[in-house]
Amino acid sequence: MAQLQHPSVLDQEGVGVQWQRFLDFNNDLADPHKSFNDFLDVVGLKTLEEHLDHLEELCSNLKEETGNFSRLWCQLLTQAATFEDIQVIWKTESDRSLEAHISQLACLQRFPRLFRDFDPDHEQRIKILGAFTSQEAEALLVSTEPTFDQGSEAAQRQRFLDLQPKLVNPEESFEDFLDIVGLETVKEHLDRLENLCKTLTGVEKSQFGRLWSRLINRQMKFDVAISGLRLGSDQSLQAHISQLAFSQQHPSISRDLYTTHEQRVESLDSSTSQAAEALFLPNSKSETLPDEIVAEGYDQTYLNAEDIVIPTLKTLQDCAAAWRPAKYLAPYTSLIAPALNGKTRLLKELSRHTCVVYMCIRPEQSSGWPPRSEWACSILIDMKRKSLEKQYERFFLAILHTVASFFDTLDELPKINRMEQWIDHSFPKKDRIGDPPFWLAVQKEMKNLPRRPEKESHALLKEALERMRKSTSFLGPTHLNLLLAIDEASQLFHSSKTSDESTFFRTFRHMLTKIPTASGVFAILADTTSQLSKFNPPTHLDSSHRLGKSGRKLFDPIYQFPTFDALVSAPPTTWQQLQSALRLLHYGSPFFGAYVNIAEKKQTVKGTVQDLIHVALEKLLGLVDTSIDPSSLTESQAIALLGCTIQPQLYGASHLNARLVASHSAQCMQIDPLRELLISEYPSQITFSSAANQYLALDESRLIRCIEILTFSCRQGHLGPEDVGALVSRIILSRAMQETMERNKPKPGGEQDPEEVVMPYGYPVRLVDFLQTLTGLSRNELELGSITAPNKKKLLDEGQLFWNHFVGIKDTPTSKDFLCQLHRGAAVHCQSNRYGFDLLFPIYLLPKGQTRLNEKRITFCGVQVKNKLHPDFRSHKWTSSSAKIHLNESNPYLVLFFTLRDPKKDLIPIPRNDKLSITDSQRQASLAFYSLHSLKFLSEGLRKALGDLMDAYPSISALHLTSPTHIKAYVQRWFGLLFPS
Repeated sequence: MAQLQHPSVLDQEGVGVQWQRFLDFNNDLADPHKSFNDFLDVVGLKTLEEHLDHLEELCSNLKEETGNFSRLWCQLLTQAATFEDIQVIWKTESDRSLEAHISQLACLQRFPRLFRDFDPDHEQRIKILGAFTSQEAEALLVSTEPTFDQGSEAAQRQRFLDLQPKLVNPEESFEDFLDIVGLETVKEHLDRLENLCKTLTGVEKSQFGRLWSRLINRQMKFDVAISGLRLGSDQSLQAHISQLAFSQQHPSISRDLYTTHEQRVESLDSSTSQAAEALFLPNSKSETLPDEIVAEGYDQTYLNAEDIVIPTLKTLQDCAAAWRPAKYLAPYTSLIAPALNGKTRLLKELSRHTCVVYMCIRPEQSSGWPPRSEWACSILIDMKRKSLEKQYERFFLAILHTVASFFDTLDELPKINRMEQWIDHSFPKKDRIGDPPFWLAVQKEMKNLPRRPEKESHALLKEALERMRKSTSFLGPTHLNLLLAIDEASQLFHSSKTSDESTFFRTFRHMLTKIPTASGVFAILADTTSQLSKFNPPTHLDSSHRLGKSGRKLFDPIYQFPTFDALVSAPPTTWQQLQSALRLLHYGSPFFGAYVNIAEKKQTVKGTVQDLIHVALEKLLGLVDTSIDPSSLTESQAIALLGCTIQPQLYGASHLNARLVASHSAQCMQIDPLRELLISEYPSQITFSSAANQYLALDESRLIRCIEILTFSCRQGHLGPEDVGALVSRIILSRAMQETMERNKPKPGGEQDPEEVVMPYGYPVRLVDFLQTLTGLSRNELELGSITAPNKKKLLDEGQLFWNHFVGIKDTPTSKDFLCQLHRGAAVHCQSNRYGFDLLFPIYLLPKGQTRLNEKRITFCGVQVKNKLHPDFRSHKWTSSSAKIHLNESNPYLVLFFTLRDPKKDLIPIPRNDKLSITDSQRQASLAFYSLHSLKFLSEGLRKALGDLMDAYPSISALHLTSPTHIKAYVQRWFGLLFPS
């Protein structure tokens, strides 16, 4: 053996062993001795040994003879072979992680000195492998380094792959992670992962990558990984690692739920992601609700079918007609709506017009209605079979033949009777145990299907489609004969235990691509807890998208089916009807009204109200166990609670809006054609607002936590600075209503008239009681400005308030509008500078002994908010006439003014204004609040939280009030440039 360098420093025997290993892979180099010495000189013996370990492992994984591998390896290093040649020969094109590993090894061996100063990505490494000298390679890196955006998606992708070289499906894992959390969070996660790797002593980066990959792949238990990382008993660091691993495995759960270290470890040690997620899975149906009532609701008469079902059917027919493999990725769409909005019931009603093959693939541990389609789940969610493509194809063929056989037997019946029998045959029924008969028939058909060669599959599919279309020809001319409908479809995003391939969804979608044009078949996927980006991602986030396929797209999701308020009946005519919980529960989601209609015969009204309020809270929080610590409330939970009470408007937060629709009962209001923007909102729905108000009122720390999260959202730019003052005033007024309701609860009765049962934190209170809460003053101490004594007496004697949430309006309200707001217990916030008022809520003047509602008894309270010091008082603008609010009668009204930054603690009427007309001055009662400290009912904790919210947009100069003089001078220099004198 030739003389090697460093004989006095390195263990000669160890060097000799590594030299022989090096020679095994590099014997065809021009001067292997020099190459070995040069490499050893730069990287040292330990790194050299690890490098050779990687080469041996690579050779083994590629299943290459050592001699063949050695020749190709040397050809790559000497440029006799290009990297593309290696890709073809070693068949690595489909494994980006493996290719990145190869380029890393080759570049490190060829240019070891460069790796001390540069950290090139995979594409850069391929370029420098083409360089003839180290100087040329360095020039390539220097020329590309400044233009490479280290924060780009490509950079984070490469970091993700480099840190976790042994991940199963690394590309898909990165895409899914990015899709859910966004690029900035991916970068932060990888920063933490890199920092963790650097802090571990005695663990090389390559070893860390292998251990971490095995933990994420569920190939290693958490305790074993901790031992491998040599952490000992450091509990804090172990908790940090469990959080990092859990957030990567389950980003949605990690973001939306508070988890303990023990919960995360149990999840990480689960054998499948499905089993792990089941640990955090609430029952899709509350334990509170009896099964028989929920199930019976699915059989009630469907209302407004012409406005809901028929437009949806037309959309699906148009989609089926438009399906072209060259234009679309697959013939399917998704149904987007929050829980309780009637997605499943809509699918059933569609089956009166076309053949809907319905299957519910909810998790095995999940209860609720409709029940799980057991046999269909065993085919679609097959955890044991490695390749499912053929199984899915046979499943689809069996469905087509079974549908054809069923309708062939009903040849003489009218269409309406055939479809009724189809629904009875294929959909779940409340008294039926097990799968519907249809699935038993499909199971039998699938067993009897002959096994045919692959080349005959197209002909078999064509034959089955023709048979199905012929048997459903009674539907008339249509582009949609059969609709595959999968409920609780998020289960498709799992993969089998044995699969190294893609998720069930990708296999299912690939199967759909084989459906020919004009076949009469389309698919729809529905799920409460899946975000839009899962089923209908933007093209650049769809990992199935490839260059050259830019023309292919996905069908638009369906979210415009107007079931909201579908069960609202005639407006109330009496004061008692107005506040009746039985009436109010019919607003909003059809689930609540349908449940009430059935439950009236089966349980007490009070019990029904309690049950449904509990369910509403579960849906808002996305939890069955609502007894969580206030500090554990997540961003989406807090926004949901505030959304249905004060309705903050979110901007530029599509990820949060999508989460609110998926898991927290927000309504999807708009999805742009590129699916980059989703807007959600909480419309007026007193069931949800009563549940939220009760939850927030019972523990003030919950409201404080929500305000803190709202402040954080403001600082992120999700709320405009002009909105903050109005938001603060809405919170103040809502809190005042909560306290007023708490002090003036309806007296409990015995066997009450059903109409007398009211909603918790959703019943009327006297205006005078509300003002006493707001001011801390007695009735006699209330100074209400220029209003005449008779008008003041009328307002305070008769004024009643009935609202517990705010909603936005665009048009100037009239007496009729205020009465409609009163009907649903709503106050309103107005477009900025539209009416002279920021907020409005109805006041009903209820004389003693009069119970019938009359529009002439309507008046209002207008609220003006200024989030600044020393505001202008334009009280002549704060009148019904100036704001163009037309009342049927010239009733007295109330104006509240908030200027919450003023240091004064006074509580006085609004200062007089000579421009205020005599008529308005006589009718206008007014109060001005000059600071948070003038609101005596607020606790110090609430004042601080609200103060922080108001200061969510501090000026740059304010941020530097306590900075050193030289920093203040620096800031002032920039202010001078921006705001020259």
